[in-house]
Amino acid sequence: MKSSVLRSIQFSQESATKSWEAGCCASFRPRSVFELTRHAVEEYSTETGPTDYVLFVDVKLLGIIEAKKVSLGAENVLEQAKRYARGVPDTVGEWRGYKVPFLYSTNGESIFHLEVRR
Repeated sequence: MKSSVLRSIQFSQESATKSWEAGCCASFRPRSVFELTRHAVEEYSTETGPTDYVLFVDVKLLGIIEAKKVSLGAENVLEQAKRYARGVPDTVGEWRGYKVPFLYSTNGESIFHLEVRR
């Protein structure tokens, strides 16, 4: 389910380990985060836990996606994305404590979106 959603919005999917070194995830070698132009990265580490996915556009971390099974309500999972958005190091800005501007949660049937810049 998760991969089909990412393909539909034309994002490449990458896997990540939970330990980062000098701004580059070990599983990306030889690719670094500085080469991520339109990618969804699984299990991206934050200070508050690993995300399901983060979205990179032109090297900028712009979105967090929390994806759950259909039986869970997607709206409630948005709180988890908010928590991760507070724990992301060195991103494009900060808005009321959130360091990622676009947050999403989905259960495969419903998608909730929050733009924290407003």
